[in-house]
Amino acid sequence: MKKIILLIGLIYASLINLTPERAYSMSGKRMEERPKEASEGLDRLREKEAAEKEAEEYVVKPLEQPDIIVNEENIGGLYRELSDRDGTALVRRYPESYTGDYYEAYTGEILGINAMNPAKVRLIKYPYMSENETFIKENVVFFETYYQGDYLIEVEDKSENKRVVEVRVKHKYNFTEKQNYDIILNSYRAKNIEVFLPAKELFILSYPNSFAIRDIYFMEAELYIALKKYGKARESIHRIRGEYKLTAAEDEKLILLEEKTLEKGSRVWKNYLYKNRKTGDLKKKLLTYLHTGVKLEKRDLELLKGEYRRTHSKKTAQIIGDYYAEAGDRGEALRYLAYAGDYEKICRIYLKSREIELFDKTLSKVDRSRQGALTAEKKKILKTIEVERELELGRIRFESNNYQEAILFFDRAKRRNPEISEKLGVELDLGMSYYNLFDYEKAVEHLLRVEETTKDSYKGLEADYYVAMSYYRGENREESLKYFQKIVEDYPETSWAKKSMIYIIRLRKE
Repeated sequence: MKKIILLIGLIYASLINLTPERAYSMSGKRMEERPKEASEGLDRLREKEAAEKEAEEYVVKPLEQPDIIVNEENIGGLYRELSDRDGTALVRRYPESYTGDYYEAYTGEILGINAMNPAKVRLIKYPYMSENETFIKENVVFFETYYQGDYLIEVEDKSENKRVVEVRVKHKYNFTEKQNYDIILNSYRAKNIEVFLPAKELFILSYPNSFAIRDIYFMEAELYIALKKYGKARESIHRIRGEYKLTAAEDEKLILLEEKTLEKGSRVWKNYLYKNRKTGDLKKKLLTYLHTGVKLEKRDLELLKGEYRRTHSKKTAQIIGDYYAEAGDRGEALRYLAYAGDYEKICRIYLKSREIELFDKTLSKVDRSRQGALTAEKKKILKTIEVERELELGRIRFESNNYQEAILFFDRAKRRNPEISEKLGVELDLGMSYYNLFDYEKAVEHLLRVEETTKDSYKGLEADYYVAMSYYRGENREESLKYFQKIVEDYPETSWAKKSMIYIIRLRKE
């Protein structure tokens, strides 16, 4: 009953603007006799009134942002302070009774927004380059960002009712965009990366909607290239491509910048030039590279042909002609070498194909200072032709088992030119001819010269085998065993080694 009377007194007091203490006294009790429960109720009422008063004061008092001047000395420390993510961010909460038009918070703070049964939260407006985090815990929507600007947050409750909240986020300090940008520009010109980077990051945190950010990223890429930090430069270039819709001029500028980050002459660099050869001077760079004597691919050849059709450059024709000459395409080689005026190389092609008549017709077009050397080469070719003819006739006799006549032709080949005939295998021919005539001493004499006069390992192996066989047939068992063993040790997987093993076993049994 006492509680009911006390409650009626409190209600009446509120209607006639009495204090809780007076309301209690009007209930018929003296102040000093009020019960403990009533005292606690009054304390809570005072706390509520104080909170409401605080909310009223908060609404009319915006967050302070004192002016400061940024410079090269303090910009690094300022950026570190405003971007510090040490996990101890302050939480800013507004009272439940707050009904203002917008919320305010400093960058780096966690803002708590009271909401009735929130189910979903979505950011519907935010600065272009910003990053943020929103999440719901109980009946509070929490929002955090390090980027200055205005944000609109849509909160949807469990009944699908939506409410839009405006949040204004600012730094603890105020400084101008121009101050920040001037530091970036000056450090870029001075190639001072230590000042440029924190100034750039601070600018993005402070003015995330600024159109100047795109230009700053271009500066960053150019600065990294100047400092030969090509990986970092490519990161900046890819960021620009990912964040912005570029004009044709900007896209061309990025392509030319990225080319500078690639290792010249590498496969990646060359592929990049081909892909972007219509941009700027990249086709010219590619052609210049192909003119340095590098090994050409098929696509290089097509590019060079197109360039020749456009310019009729003798140097380009020379490169194409050299390519075809090396590839063995005689017709195309002669064609482009003629365009290039390289008749000396044309003469050598004729010599190689033994077209002496065409060589003689072309020689007069060669510079006189080079004609003597070509004539000497022609004489050598003629000698080679003579030696080859004698060897061919000798081998025909050999195949017909006419070994004596074969030896006559082989000896004539040696007399015509010992060096050429030895390179063409005349010693093996002579050795085998004497072997088949059972003249093992003469056979060994010629067969032992084979390794000295040829680089053909197969011919050397064949000669060793018949040296061993000549010793075996001539009953020199010791020398025979020595050569058979040499073959087995040096060429164990060959058929000559298998044949040699048969004789090794036989010789060891004897």
